[in-house]
Amino acid sequence: MPTFAPSSLEPVRSQRASIALRVHPSLPLLVLDAGVIAQQLTDATIAPVPMCAPWFRGVARHGGQIVPFFDLALWVEVERRRERATTMISIASGPCFLGLLASEPPMILPAGRSIVPWAGKADWIARGANPDVACAFDPPTWLAEIAPTLLMKAARP
Repeated sequence: MPTFAPSSLEPVRSQRASIALRVHPSLPLLVLDAGVIAQQLTDATIAPVPMCAPWFRGVARHGGQIVPFFDLALWVEVERRRERATTMISIASGPCFLGLLASEPPMILPAGRSIVPWAGKADWIARGANPDVACAFDPPTWLAEIAPTLLMKAARP
């Protein structure tokens, strides 16, 4: 992953090939750091977890782990078309495991592509599906960002 200057949102050219994910056709690519493992799952089933935000799709068993699965498109309030099947991607970043629903399998992003730092939900949405720009994505940082909003607030009578 390229090194970004503190508080800089300017794109940096990648020096090496990286793994990238497209979670929705209308959103930018997400680029994973070196050492992060992304694997497409073909036979896993997601078990829903009650009382959670709709973008937390549930958990699935993979490689002896219980992996939480998220739909980043729903997190940014972009609806998925029901006629397109989604791809389940399991991501391992050190001790952190998570799953994402994607619109296509993981891909190799060649060196030299522009990568911008993750600046939060609003910035990611604003960039749209620009084919020339991808956003750096660090799973543990993202999980820390969404943790307070994961559980749905119970309606009070």
